[in-house]
Amino acid sequence: MLAVEPGIGKTRTAQEFAALAEERRAQVLWGRCYEEEEALPHSPWVQPMRDYVRQAGAEQITAEMGPGAANITEIIVEIRDELPDLETLPALEPEQARFRLLEEALTLCRKAGYRPEMAWSCCDYADAQRQRGADGDPGKAMTLLHESLAISTGLGMPPLMERVAEQLELSQAQPETAPAYPGGLTQQEVEVLSLVAAGKSNAGIAEELVVSPNTVVRHVSNILAKTGSSKRTEAARYAAQHGLAE
Repeated sequence: MLAVEPGIGKTRTAQEFAALAEERRAQVLWGRCYEEEEALPHSPWVQPMRDYVRQAGAEQITAEMGPGAANITEIIVEIRDELPDLETLPALEPEQARFRLLEEALTLCRKAGYRPEMAWSCCDYADAQRQRGADGDPGKAMTLLHESLAISTGLGMPPLMERVAEQLELSQAQPETAPAYPGGLTQQEVEVLSLVAAGKSNAGIAEELVVSPNTVVRHVSNILAKTGSSKRTEAARYAAQHGLAE
């Protein structure tokens, strides 16, 4: 990150660095951040994502964003220029929309192999979970923080490492409570299990909980392992036996 006085050559330095990166076949995306009050929300991230869309094309966008492309169009409308047949998603409450966007950002970073962005997204998502208080998922937040710390440490990202360390300290300072659910299931896994027991498909669960289908697949896999089930019907039986089915 370049942060010095105006006129000292930040833009030229960035251009030289970008040219060197491109020579080594790295993908370079440009974004600028302005401090004026009229600056648009997410502007430093929207600009490079628009650059990504222009460079990637329909095939790469589909492969890396998957079904989540429809969600990301909420802030990157140019995606529809490349994928005009994307469905229009129903409007959500601000907090629901925020978490849906965070889920899709994680999915995109995982599929595309954007490790620095993955580290920041994990940290932001964990912070969002912590801010929800009793409605958040502390287990998920801790998993995200440890993943962010592992990536940022491996890549040498001191600012992010410090931020994650602060969040871990805040999380560990909160009083611990005994697990509320059997088998070590997390709150979100119990929500998914309840819907599995109700006969919902992965797509239906994703829609109801406002998460990505990939997240549901991961939760179902964890549920089967934690409940000792080999298929969904066995997991549904477990839910009924332990009072977790609606």
